Amino acid sequence: MRAVHIFPEFSESGCIEAVRERFDPLAAHIQHHVTLVFPFELPVSDEQISDHVADVAKQFDTFTMGVGPAQPVDQDQVWLPVTTGVATVRQLHQRLYTGLLAELRDTEIPYQPHITIARVPADQQAEALKAAASLKEGLFTTIQHLVIERIAQDGSSQIIRLISLGSS
Repeated sequence: MRAVHIFPEFSESGCIEAVRERFDPLAAHIQHHVTLVFPFELPVSDEQISDHVADVAKQFDTFTMGVGPAQPVDQDQVWLPVTTGVATVRQLHQRLYTGLLAELRDTEIPYQPHITIARVPADQQAEALKAAASLKEGLFTTIQHLVIERIAQDGSSQIIRLISLGSS
């Protein structure tokens, strides 16, 4: 399987990862991220995927992205919602689900850009929220790249290609 993400680097990245190590089973496999194209299987080459993502990425300049304070989602997750740059992230998501990836688009579930920091049973959500409260509010970073990843058999993330935003 493959996916497309933003891997933001915040000054608090270490603190985000510390919370994830306690509460997110994916923390051992992939760093914190905003998913733009959810994991998919398609009978196309990595090069074809890379070309498509590069075509979309060149339409966007680097941008500032920020996340807000942790919030509970459903009964088993905690997210850091994207609050600054959210329109750009949504546009990237929409444009990536065109052309080669158009058949994968799910229009029934609204896309909410976020970083998942906890996936826990409902009875542990409050504990995860309390741990996330230690994160500094107003985390911002400049997004310069998109990442195409392959999800290995063991669930780990293998970067296929890093693609710069903009025409350069």
